[in-house]
Amino acid sequence: MSSSSFLLALLCISIGSLASAASAGEEDSVSIFQVTDGKLGGYPQWVSFKITNLGRDTLEVKNSFLSYGKWYKYPNKNNDGSAPGGITIAAGATSPNPAFAACGRQGSPSGTTGGFDIYTKGFKVATIHFDCPYTGSNKLSVSDECKNCVVQLPSFSTSGALGDLVLKVVALV
Repeated sequence: MSSSSFLLALLCISIGSLASAASAGEEDSVSIFQVTDGKLGGYPQWVSFKITNLGRDTLEVKNSFLSYGKWYKYPNKNNDGSAPGGITIAAGATSPNPAFAACGRQGSPSGTTGGFDIYTKGFKVATIHFDCPYTGSNKLSVSDECKNCVVQLPSFSTSGALGDLVLKVVALV
């Protein structure tokens, strides 16, 4: 058997195994790549953020960044957006409307990863980090939380999209 015939046979066996696993409900054994309109797509990996300000002073989103993916104008993933910055959230309000959002890039098996800072009165309240990978588990975390500040992270899905998230923030500085 030639090496090309061997590789073709191996590929057929692998495809058959994936089909059997899929019909048996073994999702972890099925191909990790999602195909939309004939293209690999990162669009299923997305997150949107709103912030509820439970404090007495205005909050501001600054220093947003992405390591992977793109910012988009929620809810349309085909409408690229700019990095959120300068968004303000008044005391007692939930903003922005619409939410700011990030997703993986169409045609790329990479998901989205990034973060942003929340400030009040010139003081950093916290840094929010998110990771919605194409494969693996989602992560959402807070770091650099200031003294007398609390950021409550919502529950979120550990696979697929992180989805629509509302962070609750109290900053007493």
